[in-house]
Amino acid sequence: MALTATSHISATAQARARGTGLRGYLLSLSRTRKRVLQLVVDTLLIWLCLWLAFYLRLGSFDAASPFFHGWLFIAAVLITLPIFVRFGLYRAVVHCMGYQALTALTAAITTSAILLICTIYLFASPPEIIPRSIIFIYWMLCLIFIGGLRVAMRQYFGHTLTLNLDIRSLLHVSGKHQGSQTRVAIFGAGAAGNQLLAALRQSGRQYVVAFVDDDPLIAGRLVAGVLVYASSDLAHFMKE
Repeated sequence: MALTATSHISATAQARARGTGLRGYLLSLSRTRKRVLQLVVDTLLIWLCLWLAFYLRLGSFDAASPFFHGWLFIAAVLITLPIFVRFGLYRAVVHCMGYQALTALTAAITTSAILLICTIYLFASPPEIIPRSIIFIYWMLCLIFIGGLRVAMRQYFGHTLTLNLDIRSLLHVSGKHQGSQTRVAIFGAGAAGNQLLAALRQSGRQYVVAFVDDDPLIAGRLVAGVLVYASSDLAHFMKE
C-alpha cells in the first residue's frame, strides 16, 4: 500500500484558521459537544418535519398538534437517531462532507421512515387515524431539512460541496474493483487531501483506504467517506 503525502495542515486546523465569531466558536467545540449539538438539532428537525407533515396533509394546526400523537413524535426520534448513529452520520466531519455522506443520510432517513411506518402499523390504536401519506411527506421533509442543513453548514464553513457522480467514483466508494487498484493512504485530511482524494477517485487507478492526520480531534472520523487515522497509529495501520 502506498502513502501519498499532502500538506499536513489538518482539516480542523484549516477550518479554525478561517473561523471567527460563531464559526470559530462552533469549530472550537470539543467532539463530544459537537455531537450533542448535532443530536439536539436533528431531534428538533425530526419533530419539525413530522409536525409539518401532519399540517400539510391534514391542513389544520389542531390536527397537527403533537399532543394528539405524542407517542409518534417520541418514536420518530427513538427510531431515527440510532439509525443515524449506525450509518455513521455523526462520525463525518461536516466541513469535509462529500456526496457519500448525503448518500448515507438518504439511506438512513429512508430506513427510519420505513421503520416508522411499521411502528404505526403495529402500535397505533384503531381510533387513531394516521394517513400513510404523512410518512412519505415526512420522509421528503427530512431529506430537505436535515440534508439541506448539512449542505448549508459545509458551505458556511467554507467548502464547496462537489457532487461528482462519475461512475468510477461510485465504484470506488462501493468497494468494487479494488483488486486491480493500488491501495493508498493520504497524509493530511485538509483541503489539499480532499482535492487529491477527488483526483484519485476520478482516475480509478488508486483506491484510497484512509486518511492519516496529526490532528487527534478528527482521528476515527470520516472525511468524504474515508476513515481518518491518527499519525501516531501509522505503524499499526501500515501492518493492516
